[in-house]
Order: sequence, then structure tokens, then C-alpha cells
Amino acid sequence: MFKLFSNKPPECPIDEPTRIWLENAFIWLVHQFGEDKIKSKRILYPSVEYFPIRYDGSKESLLYTAAIVAKQMDVNINDINIEIYREGIHAVQGSRLFTQAAENSKLSSGKYFGRNENNKYDVFIEENNLDHPEKMVATLAHEFAHIKLLGEERLADNDEHLTDLATVLFGIGVFNANSSFKEFSTTNTSGHYRLGYLRQQEWGYALALYAYYREEKMPQWAKHLSPNIQSDFKKSHEYIYANTDKIFQEEYKEPSKKESDDFYTGNWVGQYTYGKGYSAKQRRNHIPFTIQMQLTDGVLHGTCIEDGLANTFDEPAIIDGHIQGDNISFIKTYPSNLVIDKDGKTTAITGKPSQKIIYAGAFIDNEFAGKWEIKSIQQDKDGALYDHLLTGTWTMKKQ
Repeated sequence: MFKLFSNKPPECPIDEPTRIWLENAFIWLVHQFGEDKIKSKRILYPSVEYFPIRYDGSKESLLYTAAIVAKQMDVNINDINIEIYREGIHAVQGSRLFTQAAENSKLSSGKYFGRNENNKYDVFIEENNLDHPEKMVATLAHEFAHIKLLGEERLADNDEHLTDLATVLFGIGVFNANSSFKEFSTTNTSGHYRLGYLRQQEWGYALALYAYYREEKMPQWAKHLSPNIQSDFKKSHEYIYANTDKIFQEEYKEPSKKESDDFYTGNWVGQYTYGKGYSAKQRRNHIPFTIQMQLTDGVLHGTCIEDGLANTFDEPAIIDGHIQGDNISFIKTYPSNLVIDKDGKTTAITGKPSQKIIYAGAFIDNEFAGKWEIKSIQQDKDGALYDHLLTGTWTMKKQ
């Protein structure tokens, strides 16, 4: 009862630096794509009116959906080559690859490769999206936002958070916000998935900014948000209208290189798992490791000590790579070649160089997570050469 008479001002659901970054990024996108277009663009939400498609898990349903999303985002669908892939398969040629993170392990839901030899943008959609139409729309919107930002040369370097935010300004953010965490149930399975780089509260604030910018105090499209996003949208909406004097008025100050380097430098503890190419017994294992990392101007050097290899190597593995924004990539090399049999027993082959183990991932929810792979050239029984790929997943947090 007493809450009705509370004078407590509305609180922002996100921290101050993130709020200011979102507002600055929003205005930057407005300048890129035009105020009038953003204010007048229709907003898409899950409805047969906007997506009159029979979703049957086919590629045709994907292509029809892609055409609708492309039109909404002012992209020529004829400039895009859309393919379906299965997570874990790595057989695509391309100079640049940016992925849409999904699931707890941060595996990809979609991939953008830039222009191919036919001058078309390669966009690959993970096959599980075909069974989840809203997730499919969100993934397409994110990958097409890469086209708007990277393909149209508005950005020189990839920025996944800005890419997520761009979907809001093109009137399709309802799908991406709802897909940031969504439960699902079918006749055969049930569970949940996560999608994207912005957090739930950040989606709520971004959509509230969008409504405020469009002068929509009670937007009808907000009722199509999931309950959690609706809650953050409402909190953000109340905060914005209680603080109109500072919304879009404050300048975001980018953390210095030194601050970024200092944050990532130190000890990180994590684990990796085995995936494609390993036995069922090995896939059940989680291998703990500790990385001592030194970052200087985005260049990463360090060492890695793994549980279980103390009796195999006298020295730690070496890591070398880069961190750009929230994205990390590095190569891990052991003191010599490492062989693991089907039972998990390890043997060092002295005198033979180590495999190059490629790690890639992103910093989301206070941890790095991604995939690793080892690629080698093998010869089959007929003497033909082929690519042999071993993969797995990994995560790590700062100690």
C-alpha cells in the first residue's frame, strides 16, 4: 500500500556506462540510416500479417523469410547468397567471418562472410533455425545488419553489440530481444536457447529508447515482447521519461587501451570439451586449464597449463593471438606433438612439432566462450588427401 505514495525515482535497469554507450550508439546509427526513415519505418513482430509463410523446416521457408527481412532492412535480397550449415562443420571459404552467438556454449546461429567471388554477400544460417521461425528472423536480421554496417563500409571493424542494436532501428528488434533468451517446446523436444550479444536488460533499454525517439508513449508492438523483456522495457521507459533532460545528451568515453589491456591481463581459469572427431567417452570429459594472459594493445601472449598434462610435458603450452572488442582469437601450441587415444591417454611425440589449436570466442556475461579446432591434412586408403577436423568448445573466467 505504501508503495503507491513512494517518491523514489525510477531506476535504470542497466549500469551508467552501458546506458550512455547505448544512447550514443543509437544516435550514431540514426545518422547512418536517416532520422525520417527510422521514425516512419513499420515495425515487424510475429504475425501472419508480416510473415505469411508456412514454416515447415524447409529452405524455401528460410528464403521467403530472408526476403521479408531484407526488404525491411533496405537490403537487396539478390545481393545475398544464403546457405544452410550444421554447427561444427567448417568447410567455407571466406576472408572475414562474423558469427551470431547462440546457446549456452556460444555456438553460432548464423555466419556472415562478406562478399564472395560472385560479388554476393555470403550469409549462412544454422539448420536448427529452420525449426524456430522467430529465432530464424532474429538471426537473419543480425547477419543482414552486418551487411548494413560492414558490407556497406559504415564500419571498418566488427562490433557485435552495435550490430545487435541496428536491428532495433530497422524495426525488427522485437525478434532479437525475445530471442536473447527463449524457451521452446516441440513434439520431440523442449528446452531454451540464447541468442545475440546484448543482454536482456540492454534489449529492454534499447527498445525503450526506440519508442522514445519515435515519440511512442504506449507502442502497440511492445505487447509482443516476452514477459522478461516487457518488464525491462517498462522500467527503461519509466526511467527515460523521468530523465528526459539527459537522454541522448551525455558523451560516452571509450575505455582507454590501457584499461582494456589491464582488465584482460591476468590469470583465467576455464575448461574445454571434445566434440567432432572424438569418441563418446572423450566427449563426456571436461578438461580444466589455467591461462596466464598478457595483453598489450590488443595483442595477446601467454601460457596455458592443463590438468592431466603435467606428466606429459615439462613446459606449459604457449598462446598467441588478439582481442578486439569482445572477440578473442588465439593459437595454442604444446611443447611438442600431442597424441590422445580413444581412452583419453596422452602421449608426447618428442621432435615432432605441436598441432596448431585455434581458439575463437567472445566475452559475454563475464566469461569468454567459444569453439576450438585442429585442422590437418590426412590421406585416405586410396591415397587421396582430405581435411581432417577435430573440434570442441571452451569457456574461461578471470580468476
